[in-house]
Amino acid sequence: LLQHSGIHTVESIAVHPDFNFGLGHDVAVLHLTSAVEGIVPMALNRQSTPPPATPATIIGFGGTNGTADDAGLKRRGKVR
Repeated sequence: LLQHSGIHTVESIAVHPDFNFGLGHDVAVLHLTSAVEGIVPMALNRQSTPPPATPATIIGFGGTNGTADDAGLKRRGKVR
């Protein structure tokens, strides 16, 4: 379920190889079976790893902390 476009079928999931539930590397890429209408996708960086302290914007649907029941809302934040 995508908050702004409804239910979509997932073709495959790529999970970070160092994923450790609740401890880190909690990122995955979902490949959908068809394009989503009305939402422009962002290109993934497949060229190189950004150097440390590179300014960036992160966007996701996770919870804000371990005790809050607020996962599932799209959020964004600035990071370095």
